[in-house]
Amino acid sequence: MHYRTLVTVDIPEVKTDIETDCEIQNTINNLEVALERCDKDSFGAMIMNEIYLSRFRGMRNTFARAVYQAVGELLEPYSECTENPEYLEFEDHTDDLKNEYENKSVDCIKLPGGKIVSIYNHIIFDKFIIRDGLVFQKYFGQLKHEKRSKAAKKMTALPDYPYKKLYKSFEDFAEQEKYMDYNDEYEGYGYVYNPNAFYDWYCIGGRWPKMFLVKEECTDFAVGDRDYPDNYYEAPQGYRWVSAARKKDIQWKEMRRCIFNEAIREYKEYKKIFETGIIPEEHYCRITENGVSACGQLLYSKGETLSEYLTREGVKDICKRNFSQVARAYLHDGIYHSDVECTVDKETGERSFEEWRNMIDEFYNSLDDDVVLVSVDCHI
Repeated sequence: MHYRTLVTVDIPEVKTDIETDCEIQNTINNLEVALERCDKDSFGAMIMNEIYLSRFRGMRNTFARAVYQAVGELLEPYSECTENPEYLEFEDHTDDLKNEYENKSVDCIKLPGGKIVSIYNHIIFDKFIIRDGLVFQKYFGQLKHEKRSKAAKKMTALPDYPYKKLYKSFEDFAEQEKYMDYNDEYEGYGYVYNPNAFYDWYCIGGRWPKMFLVKEECTDFAVGDRDYPDNYYEAPQGYRWVSAARKKDIQWKEMRRCIFNEAIREYKEYKKIFETGIIPEEHYCRITENGVSACGQLLYSKGETLSEYLTREGVKDICKRNFSQVARAYLHDGIYHSDVECTVDKETGERSFEEWRNMIDEFYNSLDDDVVLVSVDCHI
């Protein structure tokens, strides 16, 4: 799952490093040439070139590199993959494993050679199964059904076989049955993990590169990791879309106009699709008697007006807000907040969007004008 997360960093005035900027631009040019020449069969090389190109595009200006460094330092304590012991804890399962080894059992199968293995052992897992005290082979024959095949008849079912009989020692049980290694530092069986983790990898911008709008003359910005050249991310004349900028430089009025106009364009497009019955090649949607939908989401409802569409899509509400964008979470003063904190409607099971929007506005209003807002694509 990907979540658009807002983080804030304090970056003082940055002196432009023209030499490094030029070096990175040359690297970008070389990667673009390499990508054009890349053999389509060399899928791995092509993917790596695209990854490097995306990152270098995001770091081409001095301020952006300062943003990348600051965000990396800020998010390290929340990484699921960190190896810094300062952020890690040990979840000890030793007592639970001992209790299971001493008192519990598992269905087993005795193989033709006499070896006894649990039904979860890789030798037989998802190949053989116990039914009514007998062993059956799974996915047998052309019909792929369970059958008492010749191989299955040579095996003996041993239901509720005690773990203490299956494994000679507790250590063998923990490591072979539960796949847990003994941790010498913590002197027990379990897992080392980060209790504060909310992502396993991230990138600035990522799936949402058009987060903030700034004027073209603005120098304190970062476009983030982008899959395409800048001209792909079309912005109003005199502006550019970025993934990080100082609060004071974000042009909310122009952004609201863009959001509103884009919603109007989409409404007209979906309505036309419904009325003509023609779906353009670039659209992945389907027409039903109730309107136009895609991936289970209603794009256009039959007969709805533009005003009704804007209300249903939440565009009117967003454009009234101080923070006229959408995010799933934010990191503020070292505390991670997300929409899961909001009240759940007992009838619909959905969380209060209004409550979450108020939390985002409160967070945004509390920020100083010079703080840098960064849109981070977090994966978990």
